[in-house]
Amino acid sequence: MVDAADVRVQENIEAVNTVLEEIDAHEIPTLMVMNKIDMLDDFEPRIDRDEENKPIRVWLSAQSGVEYHSFFRL
Repeated sequence: MVDAADVRVQENIEAVNTVLEEIDAHEIPTLMVMNKIDMLDDFEPRIDRDEENKPIRVWLSAQSGVEYHSFFRL
């Protein structure tokens, strides 16, 4: 779960990825959840997929419910 509205969003993602590598878990499939998109200007909810059409990132707002329902269908 990533706070998409945090100014340090990329730094936070990199920190988590570093920890995953340190614990040898970086090859385990993950789903990144970008939360708080309701706090971003002109941002639409979406699901990003890889080249095999597998979901890799969900953009949602747990507070407002924007795209929240799609998260549970994955």
